[in-house]
Amino acid sequence: MMEFDPTILAFDTTGTEDSISLYHKGVTTSKVLPRGGSQLQSSILVPSLQSLLLTQNLSFKDVNFLATISGPGSFTGIRIGLATVQGLLIAGHYHPVVPTLLELLAFAAIDKKNPSAKILSIVDSKRGDYFCQTFTTQLAPCDEAQMLTLAEIQNFSKDILLVSNKAVSELPDLYVPQESVAALLIQFCQHQAAGERGDRYQKVVPFYIRNPEFKKQKRFT
Repeated sequence: MMEFDPTILAFDTTGTEDSISLYHKGVTTSKVLPRGGSQLQSSILVPSLQSLLLTQNLSFKDVNFLATISGPGSFTGIRIGLATVQGLLIAGHYHPVVPTLLELLAFAAIDKKNPSAKILSIVDSKRGDYFCQTFTTQLAPCDEAQMLTLAEIQNFSKDILLVSNKAVSELPDLYVPQESVAALLIQFCQHQAAGERGDRYQKVVPFYIRNPEFKKQKRFT
């Protein structure tokens, strides 16, 4: 049980469809932002968050949890999201929650279809292969994030639940959450607030592709 009902502000700028979401007193409000490239992203993100807060007569000072995605995704989009979090952390006191998209997808797949299965999170690299990582249903990673071909994914055991942020026609059993990434982040933060997990998601660090591995980089400045 949560000891308090936190106000949560979440946003995602790592993919092709940016989204923002606000949870306050039992109500979640989400919005998809217009497409327009990194220049538009950087110019409208904070004003869009302010406008969303105003729908509930709130300001940034009323927020308890601040959430975004550390990657993988657009290099510039990752930096915009993390820079925004860092700036807000300097200006106020928030509990940051910054999972990778692979971790968030695994969370979204818990209790879906086969509740005892391991979960393979899949994100399209847009280069003919996929970024993947396997998790237990307790969100513990079973391996390091890696790049796999479609054929390699298809060879995985049938006991593994496949989850992705977009449909793949060659993977008919793939679970694709219907919520936006920002809305999923709200649910993830509520999971954190309930004390189900420690503070491993508090570091505001980018999760980049590096020839061709994912690596946690030094603290973002």
